[in-house]
Amino acid sequence: MTTPLTPPYTLYTNKTLLNLIIPIIIDQILLITVGMLDTMMVAYLGDATVSGVSIVNMTNIFIGNLYYAMTTGGAVVAAQFLGAKQNDNARDSAKQLIFVAFTFAAASSAFCELFNARLLTTLYGDLAPDVLKDATVYFRYTALTYPILAIKASGAALLRAQNQSKYTMYASILTNLLNFVGNYLFIFVFKMGVRGAAIATLGSHIVSMFYVLWLLTDTSRVIYIRIWERVHLNWNIIKKILYIGVPSGIENSVFQLGRVLVIGVIAKFGTIELAANAVALSLDSFTILCGGGFGLAMITVIGQAVGASDEGQCRFYIHKMMKWSYIAHLINSAIILLALPLILKCFTKLTPEALNLARWLVLFHCICGLVSWPASFVFPNVLRACNDVRFTMTSSILSMFLVRVGLSYALSYYFQMGAIGVWCAMVADWIVRISCFGGRYLSNRWKTHAAFTS
Repeated sequence: MTTPLTPPYTLYTNKTLLNLIIPIIIDQILLITVGMLDTMMVAYLGDATVSGVSIVNMTNIFIGNLYYAMTTGGAVVAAQFLGAKQNDNARDSAKQLIFVAFTFAAASSAFCELFNARLLTTLYGDLAPDVLKDATVYFRYTALTYPILAIKASGAALLRAQNQSKYTMYASILTNLLNFVGNYLFIFVFKMGVRGAAIATLGSHIVSMFYVLWLLTDTSRVIYIRIWERVHLNWNIIKKILYIGVPSGIENSVFQLGRVLVIGVIAKFGTIELAANAVALSLDSFTILCGGGFGLAMITVIGQAVGASDEGQCRFYIHKMMKWSYIAHLINSAIILLALPLILKCFTKLTPEALNLARWLVLFHCICGLVSWPASFVFPNVLRACNDVRFTMTSSILSMFLVRVGLSYALSYYFQMGAIGVWCAMVADWIVRISCFGGRYLSNRWKTHAAFTS
């Protein structure tokens, strides 16, 4: 029998939901817009530097997905403990999360430092000497940020689990301001080149990490830490974090790998298709900002409902937040579409053919995404928050390779559809994901993992 979706439900009011979601969305906007500004400043150093920084950033995203997934696991565990009113366990989970994420990130950092240039050439082939030189320097510094980012991301996840997402927004503002000032000083004033850009990135993350740690030492919060207190490993909590974090990390990394593979498909059709795809991807990253924010908020809200062992609240907030995410996604997409003609005028160096193709790709993404994107990428976090992580991992990986990658090759090569074929395969992947996740929810199998008792 389905639990009725009737109020009153007490976990969140509309006001507290908005106080959680809006700072997360602003945080997502900052990550993209200031990241683009950062790239523009580095572009002053020349094509080789931009290329080197670009491939290192792709590598950092790929590796970062592995330890960022640990923070997802920690956020789910902490939210569930809070929902169950087990505050001591929630505080213990904070220490275990920071320890696990830091250890994994430190190992990744050491590996990248030892095999710096060799790793880059293995991943990207024979790079031009000037590109490899700048990439190696930038990689050596940014690899040092892995443990720092792991601590900061863990702290941000724990703050969101306590409905205090505004502080993670403040941390992002601080990081971006320091990075901007650092880039200006080290690149334009001290003429330190790519090393200066890397130092600015490293320094800004160090400062914001200490800011997040300082917030978490406040004992007036439900979840707080004592920095100098010895960590006693709690393997039961660590297993819970890894149970959710490892599948999420594998899923995210494989997803990024799939995206790299389909870009390789587009590259075979020449620079016009590749340039149009690059422009469309950069613009589409803005259309999914609101959805991405709702996805992170789902972890906290549904995690607390699961911890409270209340199926009624869980279902109520799933329906409520999915409805809100669709409305926000619609508004977000409409703004991008209205601004599209003006935005495309900024790409003055591209050919009319590339701009026209980019315009159609953005339109295609926005129109199809209105129906499909939130259900494809926001809703899976519902299942993750209910501990149903292996199903989401398996479904996502199979859909990525069998549908998105496989269909991309078929439509692009056999039907000569080029970039349009790849984007059609992307939407087909969304549809398959919706079928898998929606079917899982309707079957009620996810409830077994959530272990509701009331």
